[in-house]
Amino acid sequence: MKYVKKPLFRVGFVLLILVGAVAILLGIKYVLLRPKVIREQINTLHIAALDAELSSDSIDGSDGIDFWPGTYFVYKTNLGRYGKLIVEGLDKAANNKLTISWVTYDSVGSIYSSGSGLIIRGTWICDLDEGVELGSIKGQEDWWWEQVNSSTRYLVPRNSAKFKLIYRGSKGFTPLIRPIEDTTITKGLAYLGPTPSLQQGTLPLNWSLGVCPSNSFKQHFFLSS
Repeated sequence: MKYVKKPLFRVGFVLLILVGAVAILLGIKYVLLRPKVIREQINTLHIAALDAELSSDSIDGSDGIDFWPGTYFVYKTNLGRYGKLIVEGLDKAANNKLTISWVTYDSVGSIYSSGSGLIIRGTWICDLDEGVELGSIKGQEDWWWEQVNSSTRYLVPRNSAKFKLIYRGSKGFTPLIRPIEDTTITKGLAYLGPTPSLQQGTLPLNWSLGVCPSNSFKQHFFLSS
């Protein structure tokens, strides 16, 4: 069997150029609609361009339209700073506890505060300027994770803060495994390393240790959900 590499390479290169051109033509909103670019590409200029679309209206996160991992928002805090947040986890069994990552920018576009793994429990409030969960109203919170009842809940902007939902994740959000340190295993012995865990996505999760090509010295985990 023969493989013709050059024509395929040329076709791939042309397609890459065409995709890039389309992305440029579509502009800022194309960038914002891609769920994985929040940590890399969206900055204060993109968010400022959407200022007129930011709103103080509550955003529904009730059953059936939950804020599953991958859901992300852009915002303007009560102190006037632009920012972005993405949902890393939703624990419905723990009163819809959210785990988020966020980036808040200062007036010149530099990062004012950022982080990941921030837990916001149901009925609690959040200050995105400082990136903290608050248990009581102090006049500095940007949103309230309101739990109306067991099935109805909202992200409620507070103190003149404004938000826009950019992308709503789904329960089947693509799983992403947490980094695992390299480990050397003697050939023929069972794998005794750490059990893979999710950095992104939801359970159930199945994993297996895959067989790699003969020219590779690394093993890989295969995930399915």
